[in-house]
Amino acid sequence: MKTIKYQLLGSFLVLLMFNSHSAMASANGVVDKNAARVASIETIIRQNIALGRLKNTFFHPIITNKTSRPTRNPFADMPKKTVDTLARQGINISALSRYKAIYFKGEYLGSQSRKIVNTAPDTVLVIGKGTRLHDPIYSRGPVVSFAQPDDIAGIVASNIVWFNSQNKAALHPYAPFIGMPIVNARDNPKILIASAGDLNKIKRERQNQCKHYTNTSVAQNASNIKLGCGFTGLRWSNNWKGQFDWCMTVLDPISGGENEFRKTQLANCKAKKASTSNPKNSPAIPAACHDPSKQYAAVKQVNHSFRYERKLKSPVKNGLIRYDYNKDRKPDYVFLETKGETARFAICLSRGNSYQRRVTDVSFTTAKTGSYFTDEYWMSQSGDLLKLDIENFEHNGGSSGRYISYRFNTATGKFKIIENKADSAGVEMDGFVFPMAIPPSYSLF
Repeated sequence: MKTIKYQLLGSFLVLLMFNSHSAMASANGVVDKNAARVASIETIIRQNIALGRLKNTFFHPIITNKTSRPTRNPFADMPKKTVDTLARQGINISALSRYKAIYFKGEYLGSQSRKIVNTAPDTVLVIGKGTRLHDPIYSRGPVVSFAQPDDIAGIVASNIVWFNSQNKAALHPYAPFIGMPIVNARDNPKILIASAGDLNKIKRERQNQCKHYTNTSVAQNASNIKLGCGFTGLRWSNNWKGQFDWCMTVLDPISGGENEFRKTQLANCKAKKASTSNPKNSPAIPAACHDPSKQYAAVKQVNHSFRYERKLKSPVKNGLIRYDYNKDRKPDYVFLETKGETARFAICLSRGNSYQRRVTDVSFTTAKTGSYFTDEYWMSQSGDLLKLDIENFEHNGGSSGRYISYRFNTATGKFKIIENKADSAGVEMDGFVFPMAIPPSYSLF
């Protein structure tokens, strides 16, 4: 007997669910006939809801069905002529009028901008007159707007979107207005079903964002490999398609956060590799070549900015130059040493069984950020010539450089300048080329 009761109860529940589904489906025939477009809209809404998982609450959407107050359902008071017009489109205003309704009004502009989301499909979101928004409204349920279309950044809904009688103007094309359908004006309504073009426009915009994201992501992983940082996992990948496909499932604040995470990790990796306490960043030089005051530390690499990029660099070729300058069949050394953000070149020459340490007059700072004015110093060996290349760059100013070759003179124990060239390329404005400062000439010591 109990089994029969449970079977009857189960059948009753299935029937109830079927009838409920039919009742919901019959409320909006446009939704029923456009399942693929509704699914695309649902994807967009879910992506916006997902922003609520971010730590940065600035991006969190306002979920109206959890925060807004109840209000009278506007569909309960529609002109019969309008009701009949919509009925011919398969829209049952009588069914929609039985939905719950909530009221939202406010101004969220500029830095205070927030996405407005109604996650309840059986709730009508009523937008109050005077509402002004710089982010669109997203809704699973019907939307009735008393706000002027020019004052809001669009509406994307998987159900009917209704603009009240005062909104007679055409909807502006630069914001997404997508509904199933959109009904513009209370009397003599103009009905527009969300077109594939409207949805494709949103998709194309996201595709362009994701191309930039993916190119950045792959480049960041290339830096990870080049620097030997050892980062692994899904975040670090050369799989362009995989990164792009993932990006298309989320919105910019989430994908952008991943790029920022990798950027921070790479910066930490560079800082560690450029650290004076990192044994791998210390060149192999004799103990006598180190700064006796221990203020400066010899390094192979530094974090340095030039033009608009900050990179891990070795201002001395290969991090250390070994060459027998004084012809005594013992190696001499040219290397970089740093104190905080000050860098300078030092030369260590063999003298009998020991070494003579000499500090050059070439120094620069690594503190520059790579924007308005930056410079780059590069020391290399070519044959018996020690070469110094200097590049200066100034934003909207131009660039200049100096190129000096030195040969060691064993008689004087000093380097002699063999070649010294400089050039400058200033920016031309109003027919006049503004001069660009040329780097100074260095004698080394």
